[in-house]
Amino acid sequence: MFRSMSLLESLVQVATRRSRHWHPCRQQQDVVVRWHHCWSCHHHLTSNGSQSLSSWNRTARSFATQNYDNDARKQNNNFPTRKSSNSKQKQHTRTTKKRPYQQKAQSFLEAVRNGRIQRQVVPQKVEELLLLCVSDTAQQEPSDGPLALDLLNAGISNANLPHERLIPRLFSLACQILVRSGNSQAFWEVHRQLWRLLDGHQTFLVNDKIPATIAYNSRYVNDACSQLIHFKVMQAVNKKTQLDKRSLQEIQHLIERLEQYHTDPTVPLVGDGPFEDSIVMFLCHQQKTREAFERVRQKVKSYNTFDIIPYQPPISTFTTIVASFAKAKQPEQARKVIEWMLTEQESKTGSIVPPPNVACFNALAHAYATVGGTNAGYKAEETLQWMQELHETKFSDLVPDVSSFNITINAWARSGHSDAPQRAEKVLQQMIQLSEAGQDTSPTEESWCSVMNTWVNSSKPGSVDRVAAILDLMEQLYDNNGGTKLMSDVPYTTYVKAWEKESERRRGRRMEAECTDNILQVIDRMEARGLHLTPEIFNAVLTAIAKISPNNGILYFLELERLYRDGRVQLATRTFNIGLNAIATLNRPDAEEKAFHVLQRMEEYAKTDPTVTPSRYTFNIMIKALSRSHDIDAAERADTLLRKMDAMPLISPDCTSYITCIIAWGRSQRSDKFERVKELLIRFLQSSASEDARQSVGTVNVFNAALSVCHHNAVATDVSSAKTAMFVMEEIRRNDIRPDQTTYTSFFKVMAKFDLHGHPESSELSRFLKEEFVHCIDDGMVAPDIMKAVIRIAPTVLVDIIGKDIDWDVFAAPSNWSKNVKN
Repeated sequence: MFRSMSLLESLVQVATRRSRHWHPCRQQQDVVVRWHHCWSCHHHLTSNGSQSLSSWNRTARSFATQNYDNDARKQNNNFPTRKSSNSKQKQHTRTTKKRPYQQKAQSFLEAVRNGRIQRQVVPQKVEELLLLCVSDTAQQEPSDGPLALDLLNAGISNANLPHERLIPRLFSLACQILVRSGNSQAFWEVHRQLWRLLDGHQTFLVNDKIPATIAYNSRYVNDACSQLIHFKVMQAVNKKTQLDKRSLQEIQHLIERLEQYHTDPTVPLVGDGPFEDSIVMFLCHQQKTREAFERVRQKVKSYNTFDIIPYQPPISTFTTIVASFAKAKQPEQARKVIEWMLTEQESKTGSIVPPPNVACFNALAHAYATVGGTNAGYKAEETLQWMQELHETKFSDLVPDVSSFNITINAWARSGHSDAPQRAEKVLQQMIQLSEAGQDTSPTEESWCSVMNTWVNSSKPGSVDRVAAILDLMEQLYDNNGGTKLMSDVPYTTYVKAWEKESERRRGRRMEAECTDNILQVIDRMEARGLHLTPEIFNAVLTAIAKISPNNGILYFLELERLYRDGRVQLATRTFNIGLNAIATLNRPDAEEKAFHVLQRMEEYAKTDPTVTPSRYTFNIMIKALSRSHDIDAAERADTLLRKMDAMPLISPDCTSYITCIIAWGRSQRSDKFERVKELLIRFLQSSASEDARQSVGTVNVFNAALSVCHHNAVATDVSSAKTAMFVMEEIRRNDIRPDQTTYTSFFKVMAKFDLHGHPESSELSRFLKEEFVHCIDDGMVAPDIMKAVIRIAPTVLVDIIGKDIDWDVFAAPSNWSKNVKN
């Protein structure tokens, strides 16, 4: 199948075709290094008049524009739409008018190509057009990138180099547009343009030794590099991943080169605060927060007012450092940063360090909340009071916001302190009082729900009454506000959870009935207020009722399904999963049959409503129901479901799927159960579930489940279970899976049930047993049960390891044999 080339691939192909004939760097193998050399050579060729800059750019841009457009089309076509609306969308795309920026830019480029615009005014016109695109924040398109590059190249080709002052500004604006365009190749194109600028600094930067010119160059070159670093780091943050190795190396290389130029007197560039801010962000993302903080301290210490651009750290530098310490669960380190910032404010000569802002204190309080512990609430509340005192005495702008109070309430909720509910409620009351006094601290829904959750999680008597009282007050305040803002379902799901917890504390049929009635009344309460009944509220109610009484849960689920069929309520996949789980929990003979009927109805509903499409969890519940069944073919049906999952395009089995299916085979009466278990392990190792979970707890648990089947089905006269257990251990070793204590305990329990004496395969079994016992010693997991099993079935193994025959009744194993055993 044909595919469109990426921007980087297209540029590489252009360079490769041209390098076959004339390029002196064609032997370079690394793409990035080759581009660096290309531009250096290109500058030399241009100065000799042997190659035109614009002609090379026209060739490269024709390919790059095509591939940017291809990327744009791909991104626009990724959105799933109905067939009728999709055709309208295509028609609309064809007839949409070009934006003012696009119209003016393309008309301008056409005029430049036809020579209708004087060369000396082209850079200024390019600047105007790039600024027009930057100011158009409402619309961002992948096609903006190639158009910005066309403008940049037009500006460079018609500039009076090296005397055109605007060039670094044009690079900065073009890079900004590339980053904002959302194109998949934006990072590498910006990276290429930056190296083009840095390697060509003698051509692109005016070097008249005037401080104002150096400051101008530095501002825009540093800005372009900062944009690149910020873009890539934030991309990784949003995806909750680390930078890939190549991007990490390229950013480090870029920073090193720019810092080298900052200290080189022959290069008209110096450092500034925004560039240092991007380095701090980069270091913090790499979990080098201490290094980032020390770098800032040294920069402040070496501050010189006579520098061309005196270092002025922005407040974002410090919020990044404090937030990074907070994320690493190091609140005391975050506190030291704030204390240092406050100390700098007391300097008699003044300080370039800004005072800490609300975001710094909020990050500190959040760190205390994240760490948890009984003191978490006190620490967060102390931080809030500290902020309030500074606001009243020194920094009038330092006003605690709603987040400050919400974080404090959340810290109390996580603390587990006996007074947490009352302290959280006190913070909520303070928010209400300050709000009535005119401060912008009106409690949000998060504020109310956090306090309610604190009561839900407490063991205090009467907690459900406090949750009900808070919900009543919340409704009253919302009504007094004129009803301009409707409540969501979250407070009501919290109220349902409170009654669910109450039923766990107070057992008995009367209490179960009272809790169930109060839970069901939530639906009527929401309807009376005109609130939308979401699938989430039905899920909360169904979960609570099913936990109190599985039978009532099933009845309520069937009633919900009837209302859903009639189009009166909207349910979701999770709603059906909760109902299925309630059916499976009953453990009745007909449970799997009823569950299969629900699954069939789900699949039918999903044809017109994708929100109820069966999920992986749905199938796992079905396999669990089959694993508890006494039907002869239950294990076979569980295996069939597993294969069905494996064949589905959007659902694949996970470790739980395989574990449950293995258990189903272990409980079956089939004579080939051990062979089927081994087959399942092979399929698991070949599946994506194994690849995703390799070296994780989930993977070893799959093998532990197989060993558990061997243990519970072991017979002294049958070697099948022992051989299957050996097979399991061999696969663990072959696939570099790390066994845990359960693995070793289960294996040796299997072997302990088998009588080795006089068996024709006893020598092979003893050899294997010795090998695994040595592994167990090396891993420090020789638990007492394992030692007893080895002494009973193969004492010679211990004799071989220790080197002598001793009295096993008084033998004390070396401490390192059991160093990793968990009690």
